[in-house]
Amino acid sequence: MRHNRKTTMITVALICCLVLAAVGLYLNRKPEDERIHVPDQHSSISSVQEPVEEDHGPENAAFYQKIFTDNQVVNPDYKGNVFFESNLINQPFVQALDNSYYLRRNWQTLEYDEAGANFMDYECTVDSSNIIIYGHYAYPSFDPSRKLRFTPLARLVQQENYEANKTVYLLLENEIREYVICSVYYADLVESDGVYYTQVEEQYNLSSFSQEYFNTYHDRVRSKQLYETGEDFSWEDRLLTLQTCVENRPDQREIIVCRQVNTWPITDRCDFAVRDMTDSERAG
Repeated sequence: MRHNRKTTMITVALICCLVLAAVGLYLNRKPEDERIHVPDQHSSISSVQEPVEEDHGPENAAFYQKIFTDNQVVNPDYKGNVFFESNLINQPFVQALDNSYYLRRNWQTLEYDEAGANFMDYECTVDSSNIIIYGHYAYPSFDPSRKLRFTPLARLVQQENYEANKTVYLLLENEIREYVICSVYYADLVESDGVYYTQVEEQYNLSSFSQEYFNTYHDRVRSKQLYETGEDFSWEDRLLTLQTCVENRPDQREIIVCRQVNTWPITDRCDFAVRDMTDSERAG
């Protein structure tokens, strides 16, 4: 009897220990909101959604198309805008049947204008291998703002102004073209009966070049450029040439030679960002 009683007491003690241990585990469990969960990779709730970038392509195209069509309504001779990344110049240009029509004529009113209009050479098309655009240089006494027509191009004769102004664009009917300035130089003209002509080796105003003549012209430009830009141009490049006058030097012209490096169509969409296209002559 004593042996059985001892055994019973041991059994009861073990049962009590097990019960207490179970209660302790239960009371010390982690609350539900502190447990670590491994999210299901296929769960739509736990997956991270990447932000979707809005597509402004059609809006950008419409923006530039409107600029072009609005200006053509004003004057069918309008061909586009020439503008710099820096906004050094952002102005329209036109084209007539000769290079004298817009020399002293306002492109919007067609009335006499001493400053004339920026115009593309009459022998060029927008597909020419060399597009030439002319614009007047205005003396400080006539234009104290120094913004009129191609007057701001005078800043590019200083190398310190090159880097900030080296990128040029053309807004055309169906595309925007990007150019980089390769050379800035003074072309020396030849006078005959009061008229100034380009020299044989410096015919920058040709809409296309034979390869043989291009080599002559290229070498002449490189020898006369005002500073090294780090850019060069070749016969295969599509070129843009900007011309303006030089103050107090009727026998010279400032010439800026650029080569095309990119293009953005603006038909159904356009990946060229919308920018302020305010005429730089009127910008504050």
